[in-house]
Amino acid sequence: MFAEAEAEQAVLLLDEADSFLRSRRLAERTHELGEVNEMLQGMERFGGIFICTTSLFEEFDETALRRFTFKIRFRPLTPEQRERTFVAEALQGNSKGLSPERRARLGQLDALAAGDIAGVKRQTEVLAKRWGLRIPVAVRSRALHEARGSPAPQHRFCELLNWRGKPRLSTIGR
Repeated sequence: MFAEAEAEQAVLLLDEADSFLRSRRLAERTHELGEVNEMLQGMERFGGIFICTTSLFEEFDETALRRFTFKIRFRPLTPEQRERTFVAEALQGNSKGLSPERRARLGQLDALAAGDIAGVKRQTEVLAKRWGLRIPVAVRSRALHEARGSPAPQHRFCELLNWRGKPRLSTIGR
């Protein structure tokens, strides 16, 4: 991977890099140690631009972190950013649709990140193509969150539109 990127003078982007650079302290098998070591050596030799993404920053190998010039963490949106993003993405720029109730509910979504909203937007585009529906930007199935077993900031974000539609979206993703 490193050799190919260097030969092409390409920027190397490794998405979900924690799969390859998980802390060796968390390794359960000896081959996991070898994989991380091999990756560290590749990073050390690589002369190009190398970008990694992860949502498990705390599990990243400490030695790997020291090899990065920049470490950028995208934190959840502030209350003001949530309102601006909701108006732009869910209300198509019409701030009159941001009722006091919606504003209060947005204020409770302290874990909402830009990636959550982008995911909602991608899902609605897929669903719209599949069923030929005009689906509001902020539709999200509770079942998808429950299947992940994680908090559901996207679902709560989408509930702000109080969207009701067909087909039943709760069966998607099971």
